[in-house]
Amino acid sequence: MKALGYSAGASSSFPVSPTALKEEICSAVLKRIRDAGADTKDAFEVMKFAGDPMMPVVCGIVRGFREANRKRGSTGNIVLSGGTQMLAVCALIKAIGDEMPPFITTRYVRDDKTAAIDDGIRQIGAKCIFVDPHFENIGIPPLERYCRGEVKEGTIFGGSILLARLLGYSEDEIRTAIRDFMNNAMSHTF
Repeated sequence: MKALGYSAGASSSFPVSPTALKEEICSAVLKRIRDAGADTKDAFEVMKFAGDPMMPVVCGIVRGFREANRKRGSTGNIVLSGGTQMLAVCALIKAIGDEMPPFITTRYVRDDKTAAIDDGIRQIGAKCIFVDPHFENIGIPPLERYCRGEVKEGTIFGGSILLARLLGYSEDEIRTAIRDFMNNAMSHTF
């Protein structure tokens, strides 16, 4: 996102985000882009130097989905799932001239102040849905760590909770299923 001209943060699964390390790496990548004379207005150049290999794939999926719907004359929605990485994908989708789909993540990513995701959303003009898994009193210590900011995972929980809700499951049913799964998993020795 910084290579595209946005001030941006990134969430971290660490209790204290290694912001200085991230800034050091970002500065090195931006220098490499400048040294190569890469065009930062070209989203594909930016992805080549600073992207994750999944980013062009997601951009292609979004474009392909929309093209297929257009050809069939049908409508449909696509929602991306993830936190600051999906915000970066939205910036790339915008840079290649496509319409950004909304993305979904958890409140744990939103609450990570080093991620500054609300600011990034405003800068890019993206739409984000935040879900709250309500892990504060779920009775599963590893999941309660999310509420203390030790984990900010947005892809699996955000997308899964949205999908479960769209399929008609209530918040209580989802929490019960998560609790039962975790209790079962924790009772097995690996």
